[in-house]
Amino acid sequence: MDNTTIPSVNNHNHLGLTLSEDAKWKGHITLTLNKAWQRIGILRTLKFVVNRSTLENMYFWFIRPTLEYADVVWDNCTNVLKQDIEDVQIEAARTVTRATKLCNTQHMLSELQWDSLESRRKNHRLGLMYKMNTGLTPHYLSNLLPTASQDRYALRNSENTPFIPCKTKLYSDFYIPATIRQWNNLPHSARNAQSLQVFKTKLQTQKHKPTINYNSGARFNQILHCRLRLGCSSLNHDRYKKHITHSPLCTCGQAETQGNYLLHCPNHISQRHQYFRNLPCPITVNNLLYVGGPITSRHKCPNCHELT
Repeated sequence: MDNTTIPSVNNHNHLGLTLSEDAKWKGHITLTLNKAWQRIGILRTLKFVVNRSTLENMYFWFIRPTLEYADVVWDNCTNVLKQDIEDVQIEAARTVTRATKLCNTQHMLSELQWDSLESRRKNHRLGLMYKMNTGLTPHYLSNLLPTASQDRYALRNSENTPFIPCKTKLYSDFYIPATIRQWNNLPHSARNAQSLQVFKTKLQTQKHKPTINYNSGARFNQILHCRLRLGCSSLNHDRYKKHITHSPLCTCGQAETQGNYLLHCPNHISQRHQYFRNLPCPITVNNLLYVGGPITSRHKCPNCHELT
């Protein structure tokens, strides 16, 4: 070009996306992981300085966008690379909650109400497919979709986007062939949504609950509260399940569970009366503790002596 020899390279960075000559994404994801882990290090230094909601926002604004940049393009990477990306979010979740490494990661993400990065990438792909089908993208993207053939009969799959024949597994995992299969599996109500926002709402599999009680109070109290809910506290019952102690019993003879420690153990009657006296009556036990489901048993409030 203009009598200038264009050098041949193995990798090329284009708009923040590292393209490789073998059509694989290890180089791009390696650079992405290096950036993300550096920012995780900054998050760790602040884990006892700022509160939980601030740490969560720092992850949402400065780390997760790095992990999801151009994810609709490179989502056909290997499962090993996908797990490496998920490990960054798991470490961020552990930093935000200060859960121990023995804590179940699925419970931890559920407690934070964070979707996995893989499910978010799937929604991103489907969201782009919706925009391509409804003309919300430039023509050079919308024209990539195959046009439906005109059949004489009204078939059940007449509204489906035609599949693209693929000779190799590599091409089958690329964005358009892979997303067409997922798009056709969506219900008609989702594909025919009136707007992009309505479409994204229909993709949500779970409704998020407010976590205002989880983010209130001092940082140390947030950590203790979270560990009680996640079952990774210093109580003997939690330590016994992780094979750290030999017995799950408290010195009072009962299993040292969260309910027994907070509501029944005679060793902590004075502390219980001291702290419960400042709570509004009647005490709602479910607001005090929620571990795996609501506590259905009824207890007498030590302040107003009413059953809750």
